[in-house]
Amino acid sequence: MRTRTLSRTFSSGPGRMRRSPVASSLGSILQRRTSKAFGKPRSGGCRIDIPSAFPTGSWETRVSRRVGLTFRPLAPKETDFEFLFLTVSSGFAASCFAWLSLGLPWPGCLFRRLTGVPCPTCGATRCAMALAHGDLLGAMRHNPLMFVCYGLTVVVNVYAAAVLLFRLPRPRLPSLPAKVKRALSLLVVLGLGANWIYLIAHR
Repeated sequence: MRTRTLSRTFSSGPGRMRRSPVASSLGSILQRRTSKAFGKPRSGGCRIDIPSAFPTGSWETRVSRRVGLTFRPLAPKETDFEFLFLTVSSGFAASCFAWLSLGLPWPGCLFRRLTGVPCPTCGATRCAMALAHGDLLGAMRHNPLMFVCYGLTVVVNVYAAAVLLFRLPRPRLPSLPAKVKRALSLLVVLGLGANWIYLIAHR
C-alpha cells in the first residue's frame, strides 16, 4: 500500500523550554505506541503512515505501480480535461447533426477533388451516418480508422460523464517513457498508412 508520510520530530535543545520528567515519560510512551501502530520511527521522531485512496491489491494500485498511473481527485486550478473533451466532442457532434438535418451541403474533400485520390479521412461523414443508423459493418467499410476513432470517442465520453456525475478519482499519467512515446507515434503512422491504402484500394 502506498502511503504518505507525515513526520514530526520531538527534540530539545538550547533555547527551548526544558520538559518535566512526567512530560518526557508521556512523550516516550506516545512515541513507542505510535511506532508499533504505524511503523518504525525515524531518528529522533515518530512516523505516521496515511493509507492511499485504494486498498492493497486493487487493480488501481497494481496499475499505479507498473506505469506510474495515479488516481486522484481534480486538483485546484487544474484543467478539467474530462469536461473539455465531453463539451467539445458533444458540441461538434450536435453541430454536425444540425447541419445535416437542415439539408445543407457538406463540404467535399479538396484533396480528392484536386488529385482524384481519397485522403486518409475520406468517408468520415458516411461512416458517422452509418453508425447513427446502427450499420456497424457499413461504417467500418467507409473508413476503418474513423470507425475506431468514433468508438473511442464514445467510450471517453461515457467515462467523462461518469467521472463528472459521480465525482470519481481521475486517472493521471505524469509522463510517458520515451520508448512508449515512440511506439505510440509509430502505431499512429502505421494506422494512418494502412487506412489510406485501404481507402485508395476501395475507392
